[in-house]
Amino acid sequence: MTLSFRLLLALLVFAMGCSSKGVLTVSVQTSLVPGRQFDLVDVSIVDSNPVTEGVAILRHGDVRAVFEDDYLHGKRVAEFSDIAAGETVVRVRLMQPDGLRLLERRVRVTIAEGGASFSLVVRMSRDCLDVTCPNASGDAALSECLAGQCVDERCNPPSRDFCPPEVFCNVETDCPTPPSCAVRRCLDGLCEAEPVEGACMAGEWCDPSNAIGCIPVLDNDAGVLDGGADAAMDADIADARTDAELDANIDGGPVCGTVCQDGLNACHFGYWDCSSGTPTCSAILPRWAGSACGTDSVCDGHGACVACESGAACLVDGCIPGTVACGSGAAGCVASSPALDPGTECAANSVCTSTGACVFAPDHGDACDENCAHGNYDYATGVRVCVADGTSTEPGTSCGENRVCDTAGSCSECAAFTSCITDCWYGIINCGSGVAVCEQRSPTPPGAACAGGICDGSGTCLACVPGEACDVSNPCQRSQMECTSSPRCAPAAFEPIGIACDSGICNGQGSCVEPLVARSMRMGTQHACAIMTDRTMQCWGSNAQGKRGLGTTTPPFAAPYFKSVVPGMTDIDEVALDDQRTCARSLAGDVWCWGINSYGQLGDGTTTRRTSPTHVTLPSPAIDIAVSYRNTCAVLSDHNAYCWGYGASGALGNGLATNATTPSHVTGVTDAASIELGWASMCILRNNGHVACSGTGGGGDGTARALVVADVPGIDEVMTLAPTPEGYCAVRTGGRVSCWSSTIDPDLTLPFTDSMKIAIYADGPYNVRCILRANGQVWCDGPNALGELGRGYGVADPPSTWGAVSYIETATDVIPYSCAGVVGGFWECWGNRNYYYGIYGTGTYMDSFYYPTLAVATP
Repeated sequence: MTLSFRLLLALLVFAMGCSSKGVLTVSVQTSLVPGRQFDLVDVSIVDSNPVTEGVAILRHGDVRAVFEDDYLHGKRVAEFSDIAAGETVVRVRLMQPDGLRLLERRVRVTIAEGGASFSLVVRMSRDCLDVTCPNASGDAALSECLAGQCVDERCNPPSRDFCPPEVFCNVETDCPTPPSCAVRRCLDGLCEAEPVEGACMAGEWCDPSNAIGCIPVLDNDAGVLDGGADAAMDADIADARTDAELDANIDGGPVCGTVCQDGLNACHFGYWDCSSGTPTCSAILPRWAGSACGTDSVCDGHGACVACESGAACLVDGCIPGTVACGSGAAGCVASSPALDPGTECAANSVCTSTGACVFAPDHGDACDENCAHGNYDYATGVRVCVADGTSTEPGTSCGENRVCDTAGSCSECAAFTSCITDCWYGIINCGSGVAVCEQRSPTPPGAACAGGICDGSGTCLACVPGEACDVSNPCQRSQMECTSSPRCAPAAFEPIGIACDSGICNGQGSCVEPLVARSMRMGTQHACAIMTDRTMQCWGSNAQGKRGLGTTTPPFAAPYFKSVVPGMTDIDEVALDDQRTCARSLAGDVWCWGINSYGQLGDGTTTRRTSPTHVTLPSPAIDIAVSYRNTCAVLSDHNAYCWGYGASGALGNGLATNATTPSHVTGVTDAASIELGWASMCILRNNGHVACSGTGGGGDGTARALVVADVPGIDEVMTLAPTPEGYCAVRTGGRVSCWSSTIDPDLTLPFTDSMKIAIYADGPYNVRCILRANGQVWCDGPNALGELGRGYGVADPPSTWGAVSYIETATDVIPYSCAGVVGGFWECWGNRNYYYGIYGTGTYMDSFYYPTLAVATP
């Protein structure tokens, strides 16, 4: 099959397999300065899996870059149509005015099926100019540079899945301080330096990588740039020839084609040639170098016999005693003893060095200059040294490029006529005195930094310490001095939660609030309730189904964040709730429930909805209660357990699969300590530290549905218990955490060993898990799609890692839906949930906080 036919067939198959193709646009974002540091952007689509060395360029384009272009915020440089679905590798090169490559980066992207368009932004980092990837000792897959670090080709700020988190910044103060003509920026998570308009004088431009900042514009003329493709060359040539094998066996006389020596030079091999009818010894190749061919003679490897007295005394370079060796076919002097002393004469006007070399020394005693000091040449150490005689050259005399003599006879750096700044003046370096002196020429613009302050634009330095603390009259707002144009006090950060302010404490978001102080708080997806310090009860959020206990179902949504006291609820010790129902337990052990009652889960013998607290009749006082969407349970003072509500799943634990509208005794357990409910299951923590469960998905033994409770195998020494969307988790002695559903999972891998309580809730397809530690911190893991981890938006996107919730150090409790109680009875919540319910109790509809904020006492 010919090559052209193969190509035609491949194109036909490719065309038949592609139903549609997309458009790929490429933009470049960089703080490197166009028209100054680069003036051409070369964009190519390259082969993602090259089969030969080099790079196969599939598509190519380039665009001229000028100084007015805004590359810092991104500039479109190429558009490619008919891009097939799948992986595509885009290579971007920034070319210097002299035609050389300044910076190169490749980005691998995936184009979706169906002819979708794809817009790619390629970040080119200034701090990658001196970085080589992959590192010699690093991962070969980290072949590209971003923010000064070697990263995967698929790493790009708009999609951080393949980027290491340490390359990104969160705020401007994470970035290094640039020169005075630029300001630091955190753009899309990467540090950049943005030149300030008007910061440089006419004829100058701002280079953020230069400590001076403003430098003169140079007239660069690099000729024609080559933006073409690189050629991939294959230099491998197969050589199928083999050396002929010689047969040296001669038996009883000349044998044609065998080795011979008759009549030949002693340094040649020969063979018997019978082409003339008579065997003749003909030369075929020379003997090897160093083989003997006479007294004190050896072959040179080219067929000649040369004189060489092996073992004779000699000198290596005239300074190292040695002996003659003839192994190479010529006389070679091989060192046999240490070198002569440095400075020893080894030839006319020559001396030995400390390494045994003989060097030419014709100028011994001649005049010389060492830097800017006069002297004479000396070879006492075997090397030429200029020894000063005490006289010096005039200060300011040139002694090399950008170097001059100083008053001490030394050659110092001094780049004459380069730009400089002295306090609030631009200047030019003068080297006439032998040292660099900045001569004032023109004042710097207002806002330029100077010693202890900023420049006023007329050459005077005004007192201003950037970053110095100052007061903007908001007690919950930290402020600092800004000196960019004139001294001013500007907001810098929020005071942390708990700082005292005029009417209460700061909420961590810049506001002074009266905090919610409560003994405990519980939260569902639509409403929340708290037990106050006087043991009354308040609820807020949605009032659908009457779950706030106000005697009505309205208003379910109007101003739900207003907290209201639940009538009749006093001396309350515990509250439990789910999406559409609330229950409370008093210190005396009485239990009340209200809200939805579709399965009899209120325990009053009916399936009628109740909008006010309804008493539940129990055989003895309750010491613990728990609710799920369809069931309610209580542990009594005699350590028996009772449940009511939906029974088809076996979650009532009474051996029946029917509903119960009044409390029903849980069989098989008489030593209950506490109880928890899942979606269709029930688990009891027993006094001996074991856990007994019934229902679907809670037994850990593979049972599809259990109507009576049974101990979960392998689970003991349990301190606290919590339901999950699929099963349960337990904190066990020693701080370890074990989880199970229909089967037992191994202990969670945690970066700490002091767990006290775990709280879990479902967020889409992922579970968010938070653990209260003995040291008062709360650590969470999960997707963080809505800030549920409490340490900033987008941190630890899947796959997630455990990390501490910011600003919480004295926690005493943690509950589902990202809330924690802290020392003093304050409650802090974080995340982004249910905008229109206001369940976080912050006094607003907006429950969108990427860091913890306080629940407030009043709206």
